[in-house]
Formats: sequence, structure tokens, C-alpha cells
Amino acid sequence: QESLGLTSEDAEAALVSMVKSRAQADIEDIQDEMMADNTGEVMVLMKDVLNFGAFVGGVGLELGLTESQANKLLGLFEASDFGDVSRDEVEEQVDLLKTCLGLNDNEEEEEYEDDDDEEEEEE
Repeated sequence: QESLGLTSEDAEAALVSMVKSRAQADIEDIQDEMMADNTGEVMVLMKDVLNFGAFVGGVGLELGLTESQANKLLGLFEASDFGDVSRDEVEEQVDLLKTCLGLNDNEEEEEYEDDDDEEEEEE
């Protein structure tokens, strides 16, 4: 950072940009591997996306997936064998993946809308 003359904010923005770029490239590879029915490689790439997502909190990866594509990836991930990984860790990974795929936003918006409806009924 210092040798390049970057501020910490600029360095962080550059790093986040690289993470987004790699995650998007992995998503493109995942789509290709899904079409080739190569589930094993899809899972390897999904773990990479999760690692990138964990680095940026899952937010803002902008993976460019439709909701249908995101749900298909989530379903594939949830159906995979997690071996000795604890149930809590699996749930954390699923939640992070939902955030990375942009699926948590929809649920939170629906919950928010439901809260608004209840408040309007009380008035």
C-alpha cells in the first residue's frame, strides 16, 4: 500500500474490487460446470465464492445471477455432503451463501413489508 502510494481506503477498495472480480469469474465457471453436469467442480468453486464472500461479508459481490439461478446454486449447495462439519457451521455457510447470492435481501424485504402491514392494521 505505502510503496504504491495508496491510502488505506484506496487499497481496501482495490482489494474488494479484486475479490468481486474473482467471485464473478467463479460464478461464470460454476454456470459452465453446471451445464456440463460436473457437480464436484461446482462445489469446489462454490467454496471459493464462499471464501470471497466471507472476506467482504457477502455483501456487494454483485454476481449477476437471476433469482432462479441463485436458488438452484443454493439448493445444490444445501444438498451436498458436508462430512464432519458441524450443523452450526453448515448453517453459517448457507446464510453466507444466501447473502452472496443476493437471496437474503428478498427475505428481509418481505419481513419488513410484513412489519409495515401489521403497523398499519394497528392504527
